[in-house]
Amino acid sequence: MKSVEKSIMHIKSFEPIVDENSKVLILGTAPGGESLRTKKYYADSSNDFWLFIHFIIKENIYADYELKKQQLLKNKIAIWDVLKECDREKSSDNKITNPVPHGFNIFYETYPNIQAVFFNGSKAMKYYKKLVGFSSNKLFYELPSSSNAPGKNVKTLEEKKKDWLLIQQHLKK
Repeated sequence: MKSVEKSIMHIKSFEPIVDENSKVLILGTAPGGESLRTKKYYADSSNDFWLFIHFIIKENIYADYELKKQQLLKNKIAIWDVLKECDREKSSDNKITNPVPHGFNIFYETYPNIQAVFFNGSKAMKYYKKLVGFSSNKLFYELPSSSNAPGKNVKTLEEKKKDWLLIQQHLKK
């Protein structure tokens, strides 16, 4: 019988991309493999996150990561992950163990202009609900995952885009 070695990694999340003008927070679960390797949010080219941001802000998205971050902030969008750290096999959110959440109470006190929180997929919302809870006065929304990993494509790109455009309404307030 052949032994299958599992590649479980201990993952630590990145610092948030946020400033005092941010109105909307988009939360993923934890960085994926390519993001960890490059130290950039949503670095996997098969992930549609930056495409959705393009639709939301109606601007071409810069290739340079530092400029992408500036675009987010200029448009009052913050991004972060629910989990501060965890153990995970490969990049699958289904294979997370030992999850530790970020300190959202302090985060919301530091950035009081954030009015709405959008979860990039059901797993991000599941971990937030379980580990943090919905006790703040923010509005919470689950979006379809921007990932194109197998099992994540229950909606078409157009259907996902329509859902993600809900973010625009909260940027206008």
